[in-house]
Amino acid sequence: AVGLSDGAGNLGLNRAESYQFISALLEGVGSVLEQTHPAILKDQVTSPNGTTIAGIAALEEGGVRDSFIKAMRAAYEKAQSLSK
Repeated sequence: AVGLSDGAGNLGLNRAESYQFISALLEGVGSVLEQTHPAILKDQVTSPNGTTIAGIAALEEGGVRDSFIKAMRAAYEKAQSLSK
């Protein structure tokens, strides 16, 4: 959330406004994901040359998917080591 807030700050939103925006965004995505698969959601909300797909492309350029996978693995492995 801090990274999203920093990005919003670069666009002129203050920290409080950005957290309100991010909170609403994550809440909305969470409720939709309870109903559908993430790939279907992506197909429903993106359009060619649109703003959402541009943001997704930027995330992919930064390796966000790989970073999430590695973060999940690291947290899992740490939990396993702590439970022993």
